[in-house]
Amino acid sequence: VAQVALVAMRPSGEVVAMVGGKDYAQSPFNRATQARRQPGSTFKLFVYLAAIRAGMDPSDLIDNTPIEEGSYRPRNAGDQYSDAITLEQAFASSSNVAAVRLYYQLGDAAVIAAARDLGVTSKLPAGDPSLALGTSTMSLLELTSAYAGIAANSFAVEPRAFPREEGGWLDWLID
Repeated sequence: VAQVALVAMRPSGEVVAMVGGKDYAQSPFNRATQARRQPGSTFKLFVYLAAIRAGMDPSDLIDNTPIEEGSYRPRNAGDQYSDAITLEQAFASSSNVAAVRLYYQLGDAAVIAAARDLGVTSKLPAGDPSLALGTSTMSLLELTSAYAGIAANSFAVEPRAFPREEGGWLDWLID
């Protein structure tokens, strides 16, 4: 009864494989393009991109202790904390408290702008620190496209089904 979704994409945006479900005849709903799911920790990419854009360095330290103030108190997996952690270590270990602290420090506008610049068009609620942990929803195709933009070092990557034809030297005349 379980369904699946998969998007395999080249950094250019070319979709090389997409699975939207187990059996189209049974369920024509395309889970790769139509389903909206929480990206969870994969959303932290946008938080750390916003930090780098703000001039932070991967070796910069951020507090990795439990958040004790306010009503929102995210926890790290396995209750693993430390006094401080580099941004690189926080990203690699997927520290929830570090990502939320960066969200507070940078502001929601910077995090949302980083996501938008990578092609995310889904609704991203401002003022909600849980956004840093991927509680908003988006399609798998949208998330995969954003990651392809990072892989290509080219923002934003537009997904497409077919490779782009290489242009000739006269193409500039047509444009």
